[in-house]
Amino acid sequence: MCGVLLILSKKKTLTSEKCLKAFNLIHNRGPDISLKSFFLKKKLFIGNSILKVNGTNFQKKNLFNYKKNYISYNGEIYNHKYLDRKFLKQKQSNDTLTLLKTLTNYNTLNICKKLDGMYAFVKFNSSTNKIIFATDPQGEKKLYKYEDKNYFILSSTPKSIANFIDFKINLNYKFLNQYLHSRHFMQFRNTIFENISYIKGGIIYNLDIKNYKITEQIFDDPINWISKKNYIQNKKSSSKQIQTNFEKIFKKKLHLMLPEINFATIFSGGVDTSIIYSFLKKNKFLKSIICINNIGKDKITNAIKNRKFIEFIDYKKLKVIDVNKKIFLKLYKKTYQNFYSLLSTHDLPGRQKIFDDIKSKKLKVIFGGDGADEIFGGYEKYKNVFKDIKKVKIYSPYTRIKGNSVNKEEINDLFIRAYKKYNSFTPKKEAVIQANLFVDYFVQSVGVHNISNDVLCGENSLEMRSIFLNKDIIKFGLNLPLHLKINLIENKKDYILKPLLKKIFIKYYKKGLLFKKIGFSGFPNESLSVLKLNKQKKFK
Repeated sequence: MCGVLLILSKKKTLTSEKCLKAFNLIHNRGPDISLKSFFLKKKLFIGNSILKVNGTNFQKKNLFNYKKNYISYNGEIYNHKYLDRKFLKQKQSNDTLTLLKTLTNYNTLNICKKLDGMYAFVKFNSSTNKIIFATDPQGEKKLYKYEDKNYFILSSTPKSIANFIDFKINLNYKFLNQYLHSRHFMQFRNTIFENISYIKGGIIYNLDIKNYKITEQIFDDPINWISKKNYIQNKKSSSKQIQTNFEKIFKKKLHLMLPEINFATIFSGGVDTSIIYSFLKKNKFLKSIICINNIGKDKITNAIKNRKFIEFIDYKKLKVIDVNKKIFLKLYKKTYQNFYSLLSTHDLPGRQKIFDDIKSKKLKVIFGGDGADEIFGGYEKYKNVFKDIKKVKIYSPYTRIKGNSVNKEEINDLFIRAYKKYNSFTPKKEAVIQANLFVDYFVQSVGVHNISNDVLCGENSLEMRSIFLNKDIIKFGLNLPLHLKINLIENKKDYILKPLLKKIFIKYYKKGLLFKKIGFSGFPNESLSVLKLNKQKKFK
């Protein structure tokens, strides 16, 4: 996890102290090294705080530079060794240099198409005075953008932006209304602040410093990941063959994602994190297994505590963290301060507790299972909402928004595009459900879980990695026939949802450990009772 900050003044010279104060607010995202430089006679500031995970030979003060090109970058390029061999013909000491040199020496559009990883970057060419910036197409990493008549700012966190402009910023009340009309608070493009938005992934933005206009080049559109060829090939294959193919790509991608330092993994006992752990458990760098237990709510975690998984997990490395409504309430304040927004989902205090524990162990990387439920059909509500499909619309409660919303039109447009693509080779009902799962990932997962992990992990000096967010894993899931994701005619209740992943789970564990899907929201309502009466009234 690293932090990116770019501040461009359209009029006067930047104040060093003010820039550095804003830059200091992304220090937690990369506490190991702070790189910064001023350009254009101090009208442009670029900073990069770095969390050292892989690589060597890091800069000490100034930004990484090559042929008068400078970069600030957050993320991990998992295939950087391949890019070194293919384009640079020699091994680079870290993936930052790989990214900088390939972007400088070769066509930017083509290089971005070949990147396999999670990333957000800005690059400045001091010879041409051109700025380009981009984030990954699957939406793992984000950049916040702010612009007014005086400044153009890009940052990994809205904290730096708000601080730099002296908190002269209004809340986006139109967008806040969406919070009351949706299951989760989905930050699709907008944030709770006016003039602060997210840049869209899969696009290279070119900023012209002369007139401050931005041009866009699409390098990857996830709609194009929906493939008739791959779908039909899977349709012709047996379930066993598909499972074999999936495990093969799963192992390959997970191997690329492994850090060369000690790391932790979340283990909830559910299908997703259990599968990840089964492939990680023999790795010598895995030092900690974390499980959050919302007391009285999580049947799976009770099974874990009672050592039902004794044959399959290393209990010496396992830590079960108990959370009750009092603890949950205490976590709320810290979570809000770190997240700097309305909480997008109620499980964030629990995540904050996990990240606190990992940080205390001085670990930097943690694996999680986000993304699987959306791509592979894991939510319990899918059983009912997709039973009676008549119209071409969003049925899923995870993305559906009631009433008007600033995002509603754009979300519906994304759904229709996905539906048309699927409907070109599948029946209407399947196309509607597949398109629902598509937007559940690219809106709900990206706008809720991905943003949450990126922000909260960053504030705790951690890097979250989930293989289900890898673009090749997403592509595989998007092109599975529906019966391998949601099988509405399956007689065995356990296999209606996520049948492909459940079969893999049983292969490495056993059917008796396959518990019903539950949520991990904690105690969002119950915690109110902990407050004293006068505080309850104030709270309400």
